[in-house]
Amino acid sequence: MAKKKIKIIRTINTGIFDALILLSVNFNYDELTKKIGKEWTEPIANDKELINSGSWLALSRIMEETKTGKKFHYFYIIIPEMFDFSDKHMVSLAHEVLHICQFFMKDILDMEREYECVAYTHTHIMKQCLKELREAYK
Repeated sequence: MAKKKIKIIRTINTGIFDALILLSVNFNYDELTKKIGKEWTEPIANDKELINSGSWLALSRIMEETKTGKKFHYFYIIIPEMFDFSDKHMVSLAHEVLHICQFFMKDILDMEREYECVAYTHTHIMKQCLKELREAYK
């Protein structure tokens, strides 16, 4: 019997920081953009080739509101295949979560002095990702 192809789209928070991460598992670009709203699709409008490359990705995109000039940050973890909980997938997820931490924390704090904050935030994001993955793969 063939395994069910599980696809996941969830938003993950960053704990004490004001940011959300879109977690996508087992979607190509067209499938993903059909499932997520315009708010999440617009920042990755030019990333079709990148997202379809088959690589695991952590992305940071900034959109600027034309009327006010206010900037909005969007963060994505893109896993282009089914997650299998192998060591390879676990460390790959940890790798992408580290990039997310690097993207948004570099402008907030001195990452060389506040290393515990970085570690706790990484742990917080990893726990949420793993919780969502485990629930989806039950």
